[in-house]
This record gives sequence, structure tokens and C-alpha cells, in this order.
Amino acid sequence: MNHIFKSIPFRICASILAIEAMLLFVGGIYFIGYFNRTIDKELSLHLKMPGKLILERHLDNSVFENMALLSGLVGQHVIAAGLADEDGETIAGFIPKEIVSRIDLLPTSEVISVDDGENLALLDHFVVGDQPVIFFIEVSGDRVHAEKKMLCHQFSLWALVILLLSSALEVWAVYRMVVPRIRQTSSVLRKIVEGDFSVRTGATGPPDQLGTMMEHVNMMISTIEAYTVKLKVLNSAAEKFSLARNTEEIIDVATELIEAQLPVRRQNNDRVDYEYNFTGSVGAGRQGGAEDHEIIFTLPIADDEFNYRVVPFVATRYYNGFATVDQDFIATLSRMVTVAVDRVTAFEEISNAESRYRHLFTSAIEGIIRTSPTGRITEMNPAMAAMAGYESIQEMIEEVGKLGEQLYRDPADWVKVCSVLEKSGQLLDCEVEFRRKDGTIFPVSISGNVVRSEHGEVQAYDARIFDISERKRREKAERDHLKAEAVNVAKTKVVDDLEWKNRQLVEALNELKTAQIQLLQSEKMAAVGQTAGGVAHDLNNILSGVVGYPELLLASLPERSEIRQPIEMILKSGQRAAAIVSDLMALTQGDIREKCALELETLINDVLRSEWFQHFIEDKQGVEVVTAFNEAPTIIFGSPSHMEKMMRNLLANSIFWLKGPGKVRISACTERVHRSIDAEGNEISDSVAVLRVENDGPTISDDDSKNVFEPFYTRKVLGMQGTGLGLTVVWNMVNEHGGSISVDSQKERGTIFTIHLPSDEGAVPHRFEEFPEAGGAAGGRILVIDDEQLQRDIAKRMLERFGYDVKTCQSGEEAVEFLKSRSVDLIILDMLMPPGLNGLETYRRILEIQPQQKAIIVSGYAENKDVQRAMELGAGVYVKKPYTMHQIVQSVNRELQIQRFRADDI
Repeated sequence: MNHIFKSIPFRICASILAIEAMLLFVGGIYFIGYFNRTIDKELSLHLKMPGKLILERHLDNSVFENMALLSGLVGQHVIAAGLADEDGETIAGFIPKEIVSRIDLLPTSEVISVDDGENLALLDHFVVGDQPVIFFIEVSGDRVHAEKKMLCHQFSLWALVILLLSSALEVWAVYRMVVPRIRQTSSVLRKIVEGDFSVRTGATGPPDQLGTMMEHVNMMISTIEAYTVKLKVLNSAAEKFSLARNTEEIIDVATELIEAQLPVRRQNNDRVDYEYNFTGSVGAGRQGGAEDHEIIFTLPIADDEFNYRVVPFVATRYYNGFATVDQDFIATLSRMVTVAVDRVTAFEEISNAESRYRHLFTSAIEGIIRTSPTGRITEMNPAMAAMAGYESIQEMIEEVGKLGEQLYRDPADWVKVCSVLEKSGQLLDCEVEFRRKDGTIFPVSISGNVVRSEHGEVQAYDARIFDISERKRREKAERDHLKAEAVNVAKTKVVDDLEWKNRQLVEALNELKTAQIQLLQSEKMAAVGQTAGGVAHDLNNILSGVVGYPELLLASLPERSEIRQPIEMILKSGQRAAAIVSDLMALTQGDIREKCALELETLINDVLRSEWFQHFIEDKQGVEVVTAFNEAPTIIFGSPSHMEKMMRNLLANSIFWLKGPGKVRISACTERVHRSIDAEGNEISDSVAVLRVENDGPTISDDDSKNVFEPFYTRKVLGMQGTGLGLTVVWNMVNEHGGSISVDSQKERGTIFTIHLPSDEGAVPHRFEEFPEAGGAAGGRILVIDDEQLQRDIAKRMLERFGYDVKTCQSGEEAVEFLKSRSVDLIILDMLMPPGLNGLETYRRILEIQPQQKAIIVSGYAENKDVQRAMELGAGVYVKKPYTMHQIVQSVNRELQIQRFRADDI
């Protein structure tokens, strides 16, 4: 049974039967549904009949009491009927409660199922008189259901009859028209599988798909038979090609096979055509007849890598074109010829390579040897035997049985060589000593590798051995020569070292003299600075009253007051005194706190554009100040405020030395300055920034040149034109920046001040943010902490004038107690308040109470470490005593507007 189910006729019939069954099933569903809808529609017309009669006044409401009459009208057994208004209230007859409760949801004018599908009902809307009513009638569904079921059974029966008849007809047609041809084709294919290519299918029948398939089977069998014959010929050709010894024999075999299988013959000349560049493929022959001497195709034969020789074939009188099998035969034979020629060529190349290798092996000047793991020589070249003192290879192989003991001077060297070869697989330039046949010792260099089997076992050692006796002699002579040269070089170097050290000693002495001069100057500056630092605080506190009270008085006096001019003179005198104290403070050490990259050209231009210079140059008639700068900026690393003060003092002194009209020239550039010479005599130089301020006025005497930087040394009227500290301050600030200053004065050239400062090439100059002037005071609570009553009073008066609420404390302890119970917006804190807490400790304790407390530092001292620590804790600007009303008010306004963040806040 299994083979029946798998047979093609059965599958064809089963497929057709399944399709027909599917179509009948779909059609049955459609027509049964259609007939059911028709029955329901007809039933609906019958059920609407009583309602129409009532509407036409042929019946009244009493008809709902006579079920027999209603059954006769509709042709069905009526179970219930009635009329209801729009609200569902029954007017006549009987309507079930489940119908009344859902009367608005049920469809009208359609037959619906009720009582779980056992009965059928109809709802219809119409108007009796002016009143809308709902007509309801329910009938038994037995008769209708029976009609629908009978209709379904009839349709199924006819569908089954049609299906059986069509299936029988299909089976007859398949087994009459298809099965015989399939059996015939299967029988032929089975014989082909068994190797019989002589069979063919008979009559193919009508030209349908099966007939076409049978024709294709016949064509396939003919093609396979033709290819089988050609394949046997090609197998025979492969055997003959394998026995060929050269290319000509291969060509002869190919020509013989081609002439036997095809209607062509080889052309009887040896024409060589190098214009063809075949790669093993052959073009198909031209279809149709051909003349006797027309070349049909050529067989390419490679002479070398780039050139091909072609063997031409011409048609015989039986030629009438090539079939596809013939074209494939030619192409395959051409590829076989190419492979055979390549094999012969490769064999010849291998033979030549072996001959060349043998020649290289025997003619090599170095020793080549192969030994077994036990030390027995298996192969070597003549050079190896000659190197060891033997007359022939055979003699050495017979006499040297153990290589390690007989050829190596030290047998341990043989063990070492074998160990390295087994571990790393190769050996490079290992130097050992060999013993010749006569017992003489000579050095050799060994390079080799290990030969292993497929399983990794050591089979032999290959080595190349070089006699390095001559090289050793040359190396010894070279070492002796290098020793002699080393002695001469050492002698020369000692002399050069002595000369270099002598130069270094001279430079060191010069530097020592310069350092001594600078040390003396530094000691003088330190003495002056120490003296200035001791009195600066007291002087500044005293000058606070001299500067502060006149300023308060001037703010209160009218513009035309008689005492306004004297008070202004007092104020200017106090400011000049404060400037002198400031110069004294500049001489103290450690005054420079913050440094940054500065551009000298910008600094000079800022000084020349400043209000100070415009005021200073007003009464200097005929004085011209010019600048000369390079395109590249001159960058230094320094303090902006100190460098500006240095530039002011230097410019003021240069203008003073003019003694009248003249020109002052300011230049800045970067230069390379010689520093020293190294041991090889090369010059060592540094990059320095050079600032020159020169005038064309009278020269400075030698005595003045020597003392010009001394404290309080001046040619001005002391107290009227200067204090003698200007150039001293310049010298001190240049020294603080690690630079040097010199003065040169010659006739007709004037005086030149030259400053050298360390250059900071490549740095980006710092750009200072310009804060806008603070406006009028907005009010606020200020606490002034100062041990001087005078200073507290001045600060209080100045700030109250601008609307601030000011409180004062005379010590740090008092300020701490004050802030424990009250808060202020800002504190103004003096840094030195003996004998109690100083300003730094006071600020620390205040921060413990008020962590966000803003502060301004004021002091008569220079900006020292305590000031820096206070700023690090969060204090704002530093104001030096004595300060003006403008300075203190602007500082307070600015600090109140700034939001500061401390490290503890992060």
C-alpha cells in the first residue's frame, strides 16, 4: 500500500480530489447560507401579515386573543403575539418579559431566534392612528428548522455524487493518458542508472509537458552517451600524458586523439603565432562548412611564463561544425595539455634546482654538515672535510664516529649546541673550537637548525660551519689598534678637560665677583627694608589721619572756601609721604605674591597711557617719549603691579636725566645671551627678555653710575624732586624677578638703562579683567576692626558719608564677641592689632561663627603671608594704609557685589 500512496498518479488524483472537495465545501457554505436567508425573508413576509391587516383596519386588537386565526394567517404555529407602545407597555395580546426588557436593542423587520433558538420571532414598527406601536409575534421554529436541515442534506448528497463521478473520471483519464508514459520514462531512466545509454523512450504521445519531458530525456541520454565516449578518450589521454617526458610528446598525444575524435587534422607547418595569449580556453569552431585549409581552432602550448606556442588544426572534408560535446572535449583536452605541460616544466625545474643545489652544496666555501642526534655524520660537503684536515668526505665519515669527542675540542660544547638546537630549533653564530685531524685547534662559528619528524622527534642536526681563524686575527689586530688610539684620545681629552676647566674657573671667578657685588647690594637693600618694615605700620597709621581727615574736610567744604587750598596742600603732602613709605616697603623681601605671564609691550603702553604719566609729563616741555617694539611679543613671568611701579620709576628717572628737552626711547625684545661653554667647547645660551630705556641727554658721571642704585642716593633736590629711592626700588624689583640691570652713559649717546629678565617664550599673556567702577553705596552694615582709634574714626566717617551703617571694634576679641549676637554685611579688618588676636586669627574665629562672612583686609605692612592666608580663607581685596575715601568706598561696594565661594562650600 505504501508504494501506491507514493505513486505519481495517486498523488495527482488525490490533489484534484482535494481541490474539488474544497470548492464544493466553500460553495455549499455559500448556497446553504443563501437558502437560509431566503427562507427567513419569506417567513418575515408571512409574520408581518397580521400587522399589515391591523394597520389597514381589517383586523382589530381582539385578533391577539385568537392564536388559531393568527396561525392560519402566517402559516406557522403562533405561540405569542401582541402590541406595545414606544415605552414597552403592552397594548394588546402578550409579549414576554425578556422581549419587553430588550425591545430597544432588538432588530426590527427581521426574524430573530428566541428561547435558545427553539422559536422564532419578529418585531415591526408602524403607526395606528397617531400612535406609534410595536408589533410582536412569536412562532414555533420546528417547521423552519426542519426545512433548513432537509435543504442541507439534499445539497450534501448531490455534492457527494458529483465528487464521486468526477473522481472516477479523473482516475480513468490519468491511468489512460499519463501512467503509461511515466512508466516508460521511469524504465528508461532506471536503465540509464544501470549504465545502459543505448535505450530511448518510444512514442512521446501528445506534445504536452510529459511528452516534452520524454523528448528531453532522449536528448539527455544522447548527450550523456556522447560525453561518456569523450570521457573515456580523455582518461586514456591522461594516462599517456603522465608517461610523457617532454612537451613534444604531449603535443603528439593530443594531436593523435583530436584527429581520431574530430573531423580535423593538424596543419602541416610549424607556424608560431605569438599574437595569441591563451589561458587554456579555446574558442568554439565556426558552424557550417569549411574549406580544407581553413584553421578551425588552435591548441595553446606555454613556452614560458609570458609566451604561448599554438598548434593549429584545419578542417577535413567531413567537417560540418562542432557540437557542444565536441567543444567541451576540446576545452577539457586543452586544460589537460596545459596541466601536463606544467607538470613536465615543474619536473624539469625541480631537476635543475636539485642540480643547482648539489652544485652549491659541493662548491660552498663554508662547511655544511648533517649529523644524527648521537653525533654520527650522515652527510657533508668537501669544504667541511678540508676544514677538518681530511682528504675526502668518505675518509672523515669513516674516521669520525663521535663528532662531540673527536671534532670538538671541548665535548661540553657539543652538548651545549645540541641543547640549544632542541630548545629553540635553531642556532646562530655560536663560537667554539674544533680539532683538526693533525690535532691543531682552530676557532669556528656554527649556525644551524634541527630536523624533526612529523611527531616532533629529533632526526638530525643541520649546521653551517665557518672557519673564523682569520677573523679572530683581524679582531685581535683591531683591538690592539683601538687600544693605541684610546690612549691617544685619553691624552687629548685630558688636555681638553684641563683647558675647559680653566675656562670654567675664569667664568666662575667672574660670576663670583658679580655675586659679591650683588650680595653687598642685597645686604644694603635688606637693611633698608628691615628698617622700613619696622616703622611702616606706624607711619601708615599716622599718615591715615594726614590723608583721611583732609579728604573728609574737602568733601564738606564748599568749592570757594578760603581754607580749601591749604587743606588740599596738606592732602598732597600726606599722599607724597605715603608714596615715600610705599617705596620703602617695596625694598622689603617677599613683597611679590602673585606672578603671571606678562607682555612687556602691553605693560609699557599701559604706563604711557596712564593718568599718572599724563600728569607727570604736563610740565616737561620738549620731552618726547617713543617706543620701538618687534613684531613678536616679549613675554616675562612677573608681578603686574611691581613691574608697573618699576617702569614708572625707571621712566621718571630717565626723563630727569635729560635736564631739559630731549627724547626718551623705550624698546623691548627677546635675545639669546651667552651663559657658558660645555666640555666640548659648545656655547650655552639662554633666552632673556631685554628692556631698554635710553635718552639723548647729558651723560652720567662715573661716580653717579656706580652709586645710582644706592638707597637715598640722588642728584635731585631731596624732598622736592625725589627721595633717592626710585632706582633703588627698580633694582630691588628686577632682582626679585631674577633679572639684572645696568646703566651705560656715553657722550653723544646719552644714558641707557638695560634690564635683563628671564623670558617665558611660548606662554600666553595674562589678560586682566577690568571691573567697572562701583556706583553709589546701596547701604549695608559694616564692622571696622582696628586697634588705632584714629583709623577707626576715619573709616567710620568715610563710610557713613556714603550711607553705610558702621560699627567699630578696637580688638579681635571684641569683634568676635560682637558677631556672636549680631551680623554684618562686611568687616574691614586690620592685620596687626597687638597685644591680642591678629587679623588672621580674628578672621578664622569669625568664620566659625559666620561661615559666609565677607571681609576686606587693610594694613600698613606689605602684603605678607598672613594676608595671603586670609584671602585663601575667603577675604576679598587687600587695601594698603593710608587709603583714600575713594579707595575704601569702591573696595566696599565691589566686595558687597561679589559672590565668593570657599573651599568648605564645595
